[in-house]
Amino acid sequence: MGPMAVTRTACSYCGVGCGIEVQTTTDSGSGRPVIARVSGDKLHPTNFGRLCTKGATHAEMMAADDGRLKSALLRPTRDDEPVPTPVDDAIAEAGRRLRAVIDEHGPDAVALYVSGQMSIEAQYLATKLAKGFMQTVHIESNSRLCMASAGTGFKQSLGADGPPGSYTDFDCTDLFFVIGSNMADCHPILYLRMADRLKAGAKLIVVDPRRTTTPNAPTCSCRSSPAPTWRYSTGCCTCS
Repeated sequence: MGPMAVTRTACSYCGVGCGIEVQTTTDSGSGRPVIARVSGDKLHPTNFGRLCTKGATHAEMMAADDGRLKSALLRPTRDDEPVPTPVDDAIAEAGRRLRAVIDEHGPDAVALYVSGQMSIEAQYLATKLAKGFMQTVHIESNSRLCMASAGTGFKQSLGADGPPGSYTDFDCTDLFFVIGSNMADCHPILYLRMADRLKAGAKLIVVDPRRTTTPNAPTCSCRSSPAPTWRYSTGCCTCS
């Protein structure tokens, strides 16, 4: 292993946006850069060095190769079994097949559905490929579809489709109202930030039809049936 280089970046898992420090080195055998260690970025305003289990095991995940593809896979025809193929050859074949579809049926016969886990640069490149090169109007991202209902709710109730709060609100609020969210398991870094505030005297109300680990020490915990949770929200709006 060669000397370590440290890069400050963001965790690639959930959308909390924790900061991480990635230590990379050069593998002496292959000459390729490898991730040697990942730790929390103590200067990042989201997590201040804390990481959940998934974020803390980035390096182990990147090093694990059991069951992973070693090359591209290509089916010569639809009914054939996939066969290992060099990546460059597979990309060229994908291009030929897409070109054949466009030539026969037109550009709008091709649609792209891209992942919310893609980087901004990758999203930009996919959009250029779809609209600029293939000239299809059909490109959609899970980033929008998975937030369509939440964005609509924000827009109708608050006038903007972005969450109105800030993580710094955690540090000054007096009451947390957690409804239908298991923060302890799904977003543990935010849960720990909330727990810090609870130790300072804030109160916690949890409403959830499930028994989760989030309301370990709440001021009030209500187990509801799945349907009428909207009544709690309506009641809070009315009382406020």
